[in-house]
Amino acid sequence: MPIQTTCPAAVDHPRFHAADADAFVESAEREARESVERSKPKRLEDARGGRGLPGHLRALCRQPLLTAAEERALFLRMNFERHRVAEWTAERETEKGNARRRLSNDIRRAAARAEDARQRIVLANTRLVVSLARSFVLPTLSFDELMTAGLEPLVRAVDLFDVSRGFRFSTYATWAVRNHLLRLRKRRQRDQSRFRTGEEAVLDELQQSRETRGEANERLDEIEKVVPDLLDLLDERDRVIVEARFGLNGHDGGQTYAQIGELVGLSKERTRQLANRAIERLRDVPGLEKLIGA
Repeated sequence: MPIQTTCPAAVDHPRFHAADADAFVESAEREARESVERSKPKRLEDARGGRGLPGHLRALCRQPLLTAAEERALFLRMNFERHRVAEWTAERETEKGNARRRLSNDIRRAAARAEDARQRIVLANTRLVVSLARSFVLPTLSFDELMTAGLEPLVRAVDLFDVSRGFRFSTYATWAVRNHLLRLRKRRQRDQSRFRTGEEAVLDELQQSRETRGEANERLDEIEKVVPDLLDLLDERDRVIVEARFGLNGHDGGQTYAQIGELVGLSKERTRQLANRAIERLRDVPGLEKLIGA
């Protein structure tokens, strides 16, 4: 009977397929240990964070921030072990007896190492969710609810992050968590507005027929459902550029390419080129023009 693991698919890296893959990951881990030694004073200061928070959150915020080398090593270890789980699982299907049992044990250990690395990354970045959740609190949306909601995209970001691109994880995760919390807050505000009563609702009915209002709400709902999926077609940088240009997901609309360039660390001209490329890509999505009435 096959062993069930909770190990998600690996984000591939070209070095995982090389003969020296083990040595490559172990070298990254040695660099990480050296970076931790060099950053001890900073890590001690990080451990004092979380002042003013409840005890359980304060403890999470005292998890040391990862150095760049440590972060890289953990992502490499997590995905390398996941890569091996996939390879060994396929190999096990052709084996029998002791060889099959050895592979099963190897799969268990690799899955456990991958999960350990994953948990270390999540814990080290929980303070990011704390920081973002504090800025989205509403009378009808509590900090605890936002924290619970924010951890989901954080974990998903850990599973999807490609460390080979050379970016820090916090940049990627911040946008993923922030956009998720922003959508949650907007839904909550929209749900609240749908319960309006009294004069405001009466005036709305006088200004707009039920049929027209229903059609408009239906279209808005369709657009709100499809826009996040459309933006997911873009890479993280292009998505930020489009959101800032058109005032999506909490960005101020109508920002200049120079302003957006400062946000993403690019020149004005390069930002304009990427924006045009992203918009053209979205225009190619079948049925989009019909949906937005363009």
